[in-house]
Amino acid sequence: MIVEWLKKAPTSVVVAVVVVGGVIVLGVLGAFVSLSLAGADTTQLTQAVQTIGITVILPLLGINTVASVQAARSASNAEDQTNGIHAAKDARIAQLTQQVHELRGDSKR
Repeated sequence: MIVEWLKKAPTSVVVAVVVVGGVIVLGVLGAFVSLSLAGADTTQLTQAVQTIGITVILPLLGINTVASVQAARSASNAEDQTNGIHAAKDARIAQLTQQVHELRGDSKR
């Protein structure tokens, strides 16, 4: 759902999202590298990143699942509607063909 929104967003918004995401990733990576080089324990940083990541990712996965199910239902409805239109047109063509044959007095179809 967020990806679909991002696809429809203006270019400036997409660039801003990519830049902000990149800065956040580089900041976390930089913090990890600097702590590692200083010989400090990175366990708390790793746990914090995992906690924040899970807190952000899980709702997005749920939203994505709901959006996928809704998209599948919409596609199925569109397919049923399209097939129904074609079936109605085929029936109408058959009816008109029958009327033409009756008006001509043809015994065969």
